Amino acid sequence: MYSIYIKDLTIHDFNLKCKNLLKLKEIKNYKLLYSDLGIYKIDNDLISKNKILIKNPKSLNINSYNIIINFTENKLITIFSQIPNDYDLVTIKKYIYTLPDINNFYFINIFENDELVDTFIESTENYDLNKIKKKLVSFLSL
Repeated sequence: MYSIYIKDLTIHDFNLKCKNLLKLKEIKNYKLLYSDLGIYKIDNDLISKNKILIKNPKSLNINSYNIIINFTENKLITIFSQIPNDYDLVTIKKYIYTLPDINNFYFINIFENDELVDTFIESTENYDLNKIKKKLVSFLSL
């Protein structure tokens, strides 16, 4: 899986495009705990610790937009022990949108405590730069 960030498109413009022009696939609700010991995810009473595996991103330009393709992996490791005592709790809503007739390419809006904080595209298909460019051009031309 990889994520794509459109650097020159504000998070608010990305969000409006998604809300007005794409199909809402699902909304995921969960909580994150931020602590000195790491980031923990609570989802349906399951507690997981986030392990980040950093990989080098690629950048490109499409229709005068700077695009960053991020290959960093977030692994969730289920934990059965106690969570840290000192943490900040954040409520997350993850809105997942799709373009018609395009599979495995999801437009994501992340809200923390009801405030829009991040937008990106997530893909589960194999990395193919030509396919990515076509899908991004479709989205950007909307």
